[in-house]
Formats: sequence, C-alpha cells, structure tokens
Amino acid sequence: MLSKKHYDFDLIVIGGGTGGLRTALYAAAHGHKTALIEPGALGGTCLNTGCIPTKAMIYASHLFLLAKNFKEFGIEVSNLKVDFNRLMTRVRGIVNEGQEHIGNSIKNKNLVVIRKKGSFVGKNEVKAGDETIRGDKIILCTGAKSHIPGIKGLEKIRYLLSDDVLKLEKLPESIVIIGGGYIAIEFATFFNNLGSKVRILERNEQILHKINREAAELIREEYEKKGIEIYTGVDIKEVKEENGFRKVIFLEGKKDKSVEGEELLIATGRIPNTFGLNLEAAGID
Repeated sequence: MLSKKHYDFDLIVIGGGTGGLRTALYAAAHGHKTALIEPGALGGTCLNTGCIPTKAMIYASHLFLLAKNFKEFGIEVSNLKVDFNRLMTRVRGIVNEGQEHIGNSIKNKNLVVIRKKGSFVGKNEVKAGDETIRGDKIILCTGAKSHIPGIKGLEKIRYLLSDDVLKLEKLPESIVIIGGGYIAIEFATFFNNLGSKVRILERNEQILHKINREAAELIREEYEKKGIEIYTGVDIKEVKEENGFRKVIFLEGKKDKSVEGEELLIATGRIPNTFGLNLEAAGID
C-alpha cells in the first residue's frame, strides 16, 4: 500500500447520487481533497428518475382526478383535458432546476468531479476514463438499477423501464405493468388517474408483497374499483408485439391468459449497480 502522502486524494467517492454527492460535499467542505466519479447525471435516481419527478407526476395526476369531480362541489369545469406533453415538460423542468442547484453546490476547491465511469485497478486505485487516481479512502455509492427479468421475447420488443417513463411524450391509452411492487403501483396510479387503461401482472400472491396482507388487499380492492386490472400469482410465459400492441402471455393458476397494452412497463425490482466496477481488484467480495 502506498503511504498516505502519495495519494492523489484523501477520499474518492464512486457514484454521484444522493449518498455519494452529500458525502463528497461534506468531505470537501471539511477540507478533505475529494474526487467524485459519476458518468451520468448528478443527483442519482432520486432527483433524475425517481422520488422527485414521480411525485410531481403523481401530484399532477391527482389534480386532474380532483378536477374531474369538481361538479360534486358545485364547481363547473368545461373542456377538461390533459396536455400530457406539457405535464411532462414541467416534470423535467423540476429535475433541471435540481441539476442547476447541484451545479452550483459542487464549486469547491477541494472537490474534483470526474464525469467518467470508474472501476478499480487496485485496492486504493481507480481508473476513470483514461485517468488513474489514488485515494486514501474510497466509498462506493453506486445505488441500484432496474432489474430486467429473463422473459421470452422481451429482447425483441420495445418496452419501458421506470427511467423511460419520464421520456414519454404521449399518454398511452393502455399500459401493461409487469411487477406489483411500489414502483409499479406508483406508475399505475399515475396512468390510471389520467385515464389510461392499466393492467398489473404480479408473480407473488399479493401486490406490494412486502407489506402486510390486510393492507395490500385493501389497496387492491380500491385500485380495482378504479378500473385497474390486477393479476397475482402469475407466471409470465412470453411477450410479443401484435398489431402495434405489446401482448403478455401468462399462466394464472392453471389457466393460460393474455393481456395487451399500447405500452409495456417492466417494474420487477432493482438490483445493485455494481457491474463493471472490477471489485475483485480492490479485494471486495
């Protein structure tokens, strides 16, 4: 191991999401020479594709749902409609504001931001692009990414991951969601509120399988009242494209069934975003 005086940085942080960014800013503010390695947008999932934009989407969809029921309160609204492109432009604008704030916050003489993908070449050495740097301490903050299941035919058709929903410019008339966790239910809420036909396929016996059964059943009951079709305990056999629609063939119990939608969203959980870090070179199992 190199002596500390030969290190390029006191601290190297790999990953510029919420955890990595805050760690790097804190270290730099306290006088530690810090490198932050992040090839993508700073702010991670929370700012760019998760918490912040999806809550803005949900809020807009709830407003539309409330407006549709204003008549109950004696308020008349005519020609009510969703300008989906404008709605999503506002959401992306909120993300851009967050990016601008981060851009100002990283201006610190002790902080170097390297916009390349990093990987280990030794216990205290990281290669970022064509440059190799050394750090006394290295912190991994690489977060998670969408899990893509091995479903027959999936590689042959167009489908959405949660990140891709923010790029939509047109509200789909119908959407099939594979997965019944919190991400799936959040997007189901958004699309259903705006009038899309939503179908959910979940392999477990209940949606939101990590919460207690009584709560999950209550949620399912309310969502089915809203017109969302929910299938649980299913085994996805194949996906294909027919006449411009995404078709999902699955087994429910002992019966073969199929559903289709204009769009298909894969929301089957998230996995650690550690691929390509060459962790073995750092002695990390």
